[in-house]
Amino acid sequence: MSHPQIARRLHPGRPLHRQHVARRPGRPVKVNWILSRSGCMLIASSDPTLEDPMPIDPLVSIIIPCYNGEAYLRDAIDSALTQSYPHVEIVVVDDGSTDQSGSIIHSYADRLIGIRHSNQGLPRSRNAGVARSRGEYLLFLDCDDLIAPDTVAALLAAVKEGPDTVACCKWRTLVQKNGAWIAEASEVPFPLPHPDPLAGWLLGQWIPCCSFLWPRKLFNRLGGFDGELTTNEDGDLMYRALLRGTRLAVARGGESYYRRHGTNALSMSRDIFSEHRVRSSMRAFEKLETELHQHDLWDSYKIPLGIAYQMLAHRAFSARTDLAREALERGVRLAGKRAVSPTRLGRVLVRLIGMERKERTARALAQLGLMSSGRRQYTKLGRLHRANSP
Repeated sequence: MSHPQIARRLHPGRPLHRQHVARRPGRPVKVNWILSRSGCMLIASSDPTLEDPMPIDPLVSIIIPCYNGEAYLRDAIDSALTQSYPHVEIVVVDDGSTDQSGSIIHSYADRLIGIRHSNQGLPRSRNAGVARSRGEYLLFLDCDDLIAPDTVAALLAAVKEGPDTVACCKWRTLVQKNGAWIAEASEVPFPLPHPDPLAGWLLGQWIPCCSFLWPRKLFNRLGGFDGELTTNEDGDLMYRALLRGTRLAVARGGESYYRRHGTNALSMSRDIFSEHRVRSSMRAFEKLETELHQHDLWDSYKIPLGIAYQMLAHRAFSARTDLAREALERGVRLAGKRAVSPTRLGRVLVRLIGMERKERTARALAQLGLMSSGRRQYTKLGRLHRANSP
């Protein structure tokens, strides 16, 4: 069955017309996609006429880390439980949640493996899930994201195409508009257009973690996620994989849905511009610099890396001026001055007056209502962060 058509506006409670047969531990189920307040949700009903389910040893482990994700966790778990590929185990890691996430996980106790530990962050929670899992292949699904029912099957078919291969599938962004979640096309074309995946990733052609299937042996050989990083931890893992010759195989089916939150301006501001997150991105780039020298690839990638630093600076100038200057200085040192603004006018201004002056000008215009709504929102986030920073 193809994925539900959730590109249109989602209306909670309206059932979709197609059904999908899936298997999970305990009893086979027949699954209907319906639309819930938080997006799309899978509702399963037992059907004793279906053949018996999965073998004892699952092949694919879906790792779901969760921190205070009660609003979306059920949807994520249900999307994992209703995969058309039957040999799946699900490991949910409660990263010290203080909401009802633990109770939600407990309600699925007979259908998944639940882990709880003190708050340690996303990378360590993913690693803990891997340590508890048994699958030969690994899929990392954040607690607010979703995967279509055929995703694991499609990724598994692609990953078997060769050794040291990671499979990826197309994805869409879930955004909230007028109280409803709708699926929009991803900002990045798929398959990735750049012929060199590492250079493309540094230039902003990235894929969310929930669109990948990793062989366990490869993941372990790479050392897993870096627990010291608080953002760009998936990029850091991909840098290491690609530098070691890992091939990206494009699945012929499947689809993931990456939820982008934007309703709470203050929490978004703290999340996007917090010092530890900006520094974490810079730390991932520093690690890559070291590896590029070790692999004698510095000359091939220093310009894409320099542009990546400048793209980070462009975002950080809205609030973290000190860190933005540091990132910009590094980027210019590696790649020269680059016009990394997403708009044509922005690129012209960067060339004429420099990035920092351009960003100050853009913020002033946005505050006067003379820029786009997107820029006004972005400026509001930065202003909120500065006002609430210690």
